[in-house]
Amino acid sequence: MLRDIETEPASYEIDIPMPSFMMEEEVEAKEPEEYFPSLSSLCTDTISRNLNVENALETYDKSDHLQLDELKLNALKFISLNIVSFLETRNIEKVL
Repeated sequence: MLRDIETEPASYEIDIPMPSFMMEEEVEAKEPEEYFPSLSSLCTDTISRNLNVENALETYDKSDHLQLDELKLNALKFISLNIVSFLETRNIEKVL
């Protein structure tokens, strides 16, 4: 006897739900910017993670000149948290 494929599903078939990110209503609701961060924010994050005693003052100065407030704030936080290191290496003279 042949089994009708359309009317008799096999007992091993599993109904797998579609992931929420693939649902049409959610995909249409989001803007492309929500999926991909801007180049500016990626660069700001990368530079902020790579701050050190040698480059923090220059980063602060350039971010101030370019009006990159988030990067400027991150550099200032780094400098204030590591002020002792700046004093020890005499990089503070660049600030004055």
